[in-house]
This record gives sequence, C-alpha cells and structure tokens, in this order.
Amino acid sequence: MALRTFVAIELPDEMRERVIAAGKSYVDADPTWSGEKWVAQDNLHITLRFIGSLEESDVPTLVSALEGAATRSGPFTLRMSAVRAVPSLERARMLWAEADGDVKSCARLASGVDDALGSWVEEHERRPFKPHVTMARARRPRPAHSRALDAANSALTSGDVAGEGAVSVRWATLFSSTLGAGGPTYHTLARIPIGAD
Repeated sequence: MALRTFVAIELPDEMRERVIAAGKSYVDADPTWSGEKWVAQDNLHITLRFIGSLEESDVPTLVSALEGAATRSGPFTLRMSAVRAVPSLERARMLWAEADGDVKSCARLASGVDDALGSWVEEHERRPFKPHVTMARARRPRPAHSRALDAANSALTSGDVAGEGAVSVRWATLFSSTLGAGGPTYHTLARIPIGAD
C-alpha cells in the first residue's frame, strides 16, 4: 500500500499554542484571511523533507537510512522568531512562522535527511533550507498586511502563551499523511533519534 510521507520536526504543545495565538492575532487584525486554509494545531510542524508516495514495505529500509543520517547530527534548539508572508507581502501564498536559533544544525540535519532519501524522492531538488512552520495557505496569491504581521509577531514572541517559544530537537519523525474533507491527518511511522547513542 502506498503512503504519502514526509520527515519533520514535531513541536511541543507550548510552541503550537504560540503559533495558533499568532494566527488568531493575524486574523483579528486582517479578517479577510479568515477563510484561507489554516493549519490545525495538531498538524503544526517543521518539515525537513516531503517524500511523497512511499510503499509501506519500504518504511523499515527508509527508517534505517534516516537513522544513519540522524546519527551524524546532534540535538539542537530552535525558537519561533517571526511571522512572514511568503513569497511576498503583495502576493502571499502562505504565512510562515520562521525559526531561529541553531539553524545551521537544523539545515545540516535536513541535508542529511535529503541525502538519505536518495531514490525515494522523485524530484531530488536542492534549495536553501529555511526552518519554518506553515500557518496558513492562501487559496490564491493575495496581499498580506504589515499591521496584521506585527500583531501576529507580537503574539508569537510575547509571554502571554505558556512556554518560552523554543523546542529542543532530539529526534526527527517520519509521518504519513491521509487527506480528508477536514484536512490531512498525520500518523507517526517512526521517530528517529538525533545523534549517536
């Protein structure tokens, strides 16, 4: 059976709450975005690599390859730093919560994951990696307003939501995704520890 799969960094509840609060603040400041496709709280994550279709029988072999890549990295810390309109304020397709902190270690892990995937990825593209959490996808390119981004950034970085807005990354997760009328549902296939034992 074919699975739709990707590798990602899971987020703790406190960080997800912070990102959701930022999205609500954005919509409060710009209600025209309320009808766009906002990512459900349980689905917020940082994608390391989208794989696409993968046969279920290939999962153990892929996990073994990912484990090899993960042992060449070490744990690191990321923090949500800013909400951005992507690719531009004038024609935004998405709203992201960008991460800062040890971005180099995160990029190194993403590169190792990319190398480990090899033939499992149909289009082996190479582009600069920017760790982020996708908050919303616009149904068509549209303007994003700076005042709404300011409100979202204030919520993202304030102390009003529990937690410090940081995550200690100690594993990567292989997910499968099932599309449904209410949006995708993610299932954990494997958690891959980062760093040597």
